[in-house]
Amino acid sequence: LGWLCVLPPLLTIILAIVSQRVVVSLVLGIMLAVGLMQTLPATPSQTDWLTEFVYSMCEEHLWKSLIDEDHLRVFAFTSLLGMQVALIHRAGGMQGIVALTMPLARSRRGGQVLTWFLGLVIFIDDYANTLLLGSTMRPVTDRLKISREKLAYLVDSTAAPVSGLALVSTWVATEISTMQIGYTDAGIDIGSDTFGIFIQTIPGRFYILYTLLFVLLCALMCRDFGPMLGAERRAQRKSADAPASDDCLNSGPPPRALNAIVPIVLTVAVVVWLLIVTGWQKLGVGEPLPSTIQDWGKLIGQ
Repeated sequence: LGWLCVLPPLLTIILAIVSQRVVVSLVLGIMLAVGLMQTLPATPSQTDWLTEFVYSMCEEHLWKSLIDEDHLRVFAFTSLLGMQVALIHRAGGMQGIVALTMPLARSRRGGQVLTWFLGLVIFIDDYANTLLLGSTMRPVTDRLKISREKLAYLVDSTAAPVSGLALVSTWVATEISTMQIGYTDAGIDIGSDTFGIFIQTIPGRFYILYTLLFVLLCALMCRDFGPMLGAERRAQRKSADAPASDDCLNSGPPPRALNAIVPIVLTVAVVVWLLIVTGWQKLGVGEPLPSTIQDWGKLIGQ
C-alpha cells in the first residue's frame, strides 16, 4: 500500500482534533484501514466489495479483538475501576480527600505538585492512575481554579510514564513478556534475564524521565504555554464566589477520606500481589512463594 498506510492514523488524528470525538474518529480510522486492506480483483462489483468489507471489519477484526483474553481482562479491569470510583464518589470519599488535602494544596502550585506526586504513588497501571487520580483530584483542582485541561495533562503525563518505570506494574509485565518473545523470535537465548535487561533500559528511557521532570517543573514554576495558557487564564477568571462544578460537594453523605483511601490502597495492594503471584506462576519454578523477609531478600538478590 505504500504511503496509503499513513492515511488511517492521519484521518483519525485530524478528525479527533476537529470533532473532539475520539471514539468516532478511531472507528472511522479503523474502517478506512480495513477498506485499504481489501485485496480484491481490479474491477469488483459493489456488492462483493461491501460484503467483503463488512465481513473483514466485523468478523476478522472487531470480533477477534472483542474475544481476545487480554482485551477482555482490560475491559473488566477498567469497568470494575469505574464502578469503584463511582462508589467512592457516592460514599463521600472524594469530598474527604478534598478536606484532607486542603493543608497541602493551598495554592495552585501546591495543587499541581500534589497531583504530580499522587500520580507517582498510583503506579500499578495507567488506567487505574487516570481513573482514580483524575476523579480524586478534580474537586481539588476546581477549588484552586486549575483548569480541567491542566488536570488532564498532569494526570495523563504521569499515568503512562510512571507505569513504564515501576518495577511492579501491568505495563512492565506486558513489556517484559514482549521482550522475551522478541528475543526468542530472534533466536537469542537470554534465559530468565529479561527483568535484568528491563532494569538496564531505565536510564535510557528519556521520554519517560524527561516527561515526569517537565511536569514537575511546570507545576513548580506555574508556567504554561499555548492553548494551555489560555485554558488556565479562563479558569482563573471565574468568579471566586461561583459554586463548585462537582455537585457532590453540595449534597450526599458527609465527607470521609477513609472511604476513598481504603479502597484505593486495597486496590493497589491486591493488584501488586496478583502481579507477583501470576509472575511467579509464569516462571514455572514449582516452588511456593517466599514466606519470610529473608527469603524475599535472597530471591531479589538472585
